[in-house]
Formats: sequence, structure tokens, C-alpha cells
Amino acid sequence: MPSPDGYAALLAAMAADLRDQPDEHSTAIRVLFHARHLVGCERAAVGLVRARGVIGTVGSSPEAEVLHSLQHEWGEGPAVDALATGELCVAGVGSGERWPRWESVARPVGVGGVVSASMTALGLAVGVIDFYLATPPAGEDQLARALGTHAAVALVTIRNETGLRTAIATRTVIGQAEGIVMERYGLDSNGAFQLLRRYSQHHNVKLRTVAEALVETGQLPAFDTGDELGRLTG
Repeated sequence: MPSPDGYAALLAAMAADLRDQPDEHSTAIRVLFHARHLVGCERAAVGLVRARGVIGTVGSSPEAEVLHSLQHEWGEGPAVDALATGELCVAGVGSGERWPRWESVARPVGVGGVVSASMTALGLAVGVIDFYLATPPAGEDQLARALGTHAAVALVTIRNETGLRTAIATRTVIGQAEGIVMERYGLDSNGAFQLLRRYSQHHNVKLRTVAEALVETGQLPAFDTGDELGRLTG
């Protein structure tokens, strides 16, 4: 077993590895790799909190993915508790007293214990990670907590970077569409933007979708009939 300094070095290496991942899914996959090796669990799963509270699950194996998904589907289990409270959930599995339905599925596939850690960073709950053990937990909790914190920071960072890239790409394509409208209808930049915005609102279509169609094809989306932009200038 590594010394405290050894664990610190392993966690630092994990943090560097997570920073190198290109997207959220790749980051989650690497989190699971490090979870199994650092904590020594046989299986692990990550639940990622997405829009409207939807949980996206990534598992180290098909069984781990199912074990995690069922908790959110049934509304019971260590991950549900950890996500709801923001606290570490550490428990043996088998008595069926705490999560009877979930334990009835987990125990037959060899889960004897579980540690679930909420992944929270900068005040944002980005998800929860389950460490599935063959026996009841015996000292894995602090390392699981540290791993969950590192994972949360990495996931918040990649989401922010992805959002920034998306915003830049959106602004770029809208600017290109504005240029087409300016040339076609003799408008200035603000007039071109307002025209595209009115078209977007009129058809209940995202402004980016309208801009992308105009840039890629020179035409507006398929529901356009004739020179609708021209009519809207009037």
C-alpha cells in the first residue's frame, strides 16, 4: 500500500491526466480508471448531472453502469444519498435494510460494500462516483473523497472550456451570417443581427441554427418560402 506521500503523488498524477482530456466523457473514463487503481475497487461508475437534473452514467463495466443507473431510476442507493446530501456515503451491502431493492440486485453480482462520493467543485454538484467493493468498506473513504474532489474540479473545468468553445463558435458563425445579410440587403451589422434575430423568433428556431444554414447553403432553413429575410426588412 502506498504511503501518504505516495498517494499524494498518485492523486497529483491523476489530476494532470484529467486536465489533458478533451471532453467530459473522456474525463469520466479516466476518472474510472484512476478510481479502480487508487481505491482498489473491482468496479466503479460515475453519474454526471446534466441539464434538468438528468443523470448520464459511465461505468467501468456494463454491470457497474447498470448498478448506478438503477439507483437513479428507483430513487434509492448510495449514489442517490451522496448526491442529495453532498456527503460521503459508506456502507456494507447485503442486509437489505437501507436500500432493499438496490441491494437485492447488487449483492448477487458480488458487491459487498460501496463508497459513494458527491463530486462538487466551486459550489457546483457535477455528479457522483460509486466505488463498488467485494467486501464492506475498510478505510477507502478518505481516498474516495479526495478522488471525487479532483474529478469534480476536472469536470467543471472541461465543462467551462466546452461552453467557451461553443460560445466562440456560435459568435463566429453568427458574425458570418451577419456579413451575408449586410451584403445582400445593404444593412449595417446591428441591422443584420436584428433581422436574423427576428427570423429566429418568428420560426422558433435557435439563432445559431439560422446562421449555420445561411452560412453553409446561402439559404435559410427549409421552412423559408421565398426571400423571407427580404420581406422582414420591410
